[in-house]
Amino acid sequence: MELTTIVNLEENLWAMNEMDQTTMYLINGADKALLIDTGLGVTDLKHTIHNLCGNKQIIVVNTHAHGDHNSGNCQFPYVYAGRFDEVYCQRPMKKEDRELFLRMYFKEVTARGYQADQWAPGPSGEVWTVRDGDSFDLGGYCFTVLEIPSHTLGSIALWEPNRGWMFTGDVILTWEVWGHLTHSVLAPSASLVDYYRSIVRLSEYKEQIKCIFPSHGHAGDQPAGCSQYRLPAEVLDVYREGIKSILDGTAQAEDYVGIVEDGKKVQFSIGGIVFKETRMR
Repeated sequence: MELTTIVNLEENLWAMNEMDQTTMYLINGADKALLIDTGLGVTDLKHTIHNLCGNKQIIVVNTHAHGDHNSGNCQFPYVYAGRFDEVYCQRPMKKEDRELFLRMYFKEVTARGYQADQWAPGPSGEVWTVRDGDSFDLGGYCFTVLEIPSHTLGSIALWEPNRGWMFTGDVILTWEVWGHLTHSVLAPSASLVDYYRSIVRLSEYKEQIKCIFPSHGHAGDQPAGCSQYRLPAEVLDVYREGIKSILDGTAQAEDYVGIVEDGKKVQFSIGGIVFKETRMR
């Protein structure tokens, strides 16, 4: 059963979509290849990367420490992660965590015959931390790490200024982002005001950004010029003003019942956010 779709977005840039659930990105530099996230771990990542990029060193970076982004870490001897999510990338997946992720992401493929016991997520041998300003030079492409506490405390973005590429993980989506997590299964979210500050920080790059690449998207969900793998820089304005309205007390929030945790939800013209009123400041 084929579980991964590979889309060539630009020269030397691919989106790797697992089961239409989560997206990894692969960049082929002259000297090294960069894999952004390892997804749910149902892809033979080394084989795929070597087919696309040849036999060169592979740098693996997790945008954050959730199982739909780091379950393939076990395929590599070491990976990089944000310093405040590092401990969560070290943890093997517990039985109850595994059952949660199977319910969240594998329903459709198991209905088509995928055997759940095939799924073997796990941590890498080593997790090396990155912090603000660290960089990865691939040869022809150089990515800078931006620490953006938000969806998780250790969330990072990867910025390539020469191409205007900004890879933001789960911080900005075309549906509501979880900004309310405190549960032990998942790396926790930052407070809402820190989420806002991270969006403001990303907005400082708005005039230089040619494209934002999110880690989730659906083919049929394309508001205001967005696509499955690309968001316009203007979406930063939507999130900045939307979160500010919550902090100012002017937004209309509704109850949100989640598979992991409940909270409050505010929908924006593009995307939205789930938050907890006890964790705004």
